[in-house]
Amino acid sequence: EDVVAVVVGTTAEVEQVWEPLHQAGVPAMFFAAQGDAVLADAETTFGLGDPTASTVGVPISVAEANDVDKVTVVVIDVPPAVAPYESVGAAQFEEAGIDLEIVAIPPGTADMTAQLTPILNADPGVVHVLGNDAFCIAAFQAMETVGFDGPVTSIPQCITDATRDAVPGAQLEGITVGASSPVDANDESDALYRTVMAEFGDGIDTSRATGHGAFTAIAGLDAALEELTGEVTRETVLAAIRSMPETELPNGGGLTFRCSGDLVPGYPAACVRGTLVTTLDAEGRPTTYEARQG
Repeated sequence: EDVVAVVVGTTAEVEQVWEPLHQAGVPAMFFAAQGDAVLADAETTFGLGDPTASTVGVPISVAEANDVDKVTVVVIDVPPAVAPYESVGAAQFEEAGIDLEIVAIPPGTADMTAQLTPILNADPGVVHVLGNDAFCIAAFQAMETVGFDGPVTSIPQCITDATRDAVPGAQLEGITVGASSPVDANDESDALYRTVMAEFGDGIDTSRATGHGAFTAIAGLDAALEELTGEVTRETVLAAIRSMPETELPNGGGLTFRCSGDLVPGYPAACVRGTLVTTLDAEGRPTTYEARQG
């Protein structure tokens, strides 16, 4: 239908969405591009997140800070979630001298105590939890039941108001979270997102990272096309995105992006190198975000 570009927020079906767009040659701006085939696309795909920063880089940095030589990843068993721990991600753990154990648990598992008890009792090192909030709630509750008190890292999709309602703040306090957007009403770069949601939204839960991701992807495409002139076609859109200067990532807490194809080795579709890092307080809310640009 002569569509010149597509924006994709957060989805568990990244590769299924990407394949027909790629085959048709349609420029696609993903908030969270995952999967080796997607990230290796140097032609039409652009991802507004470092594919391994929050999933791999953050747990590695916390392990190093705590002098721990192992990371156990409790991950929802869907391909885009597991993908960062294969190939390039696995190599990053190996290069850091940190053992990696992957515990993939099916979506919808409400009680993970049976799966996690033997693992948490066997010196798991840093435990990294990755999934949606319902998945993470079950993981955190199992960790509380077992009495695990070691270092924990996670992703922003895990930490929502539903999580804070279901898990005691004392258990969430101290968890290190990597993020592409600051999901926090006190962060200045979040002001435009909150203003748009208040003016045009209806009942939107701004504590959920998925909304922030959709906003960042839409505004990111707009920023990438700032210098586009003349006829708007797939070809001119691709050229404009590829030649864009380094630009502040909308709702990115200080991160910048450019889509030249050489920012993250092995992943030409990645337009961001680095991530935001925060630690949760006693109420399970993010404290100050720090931009760690690679």
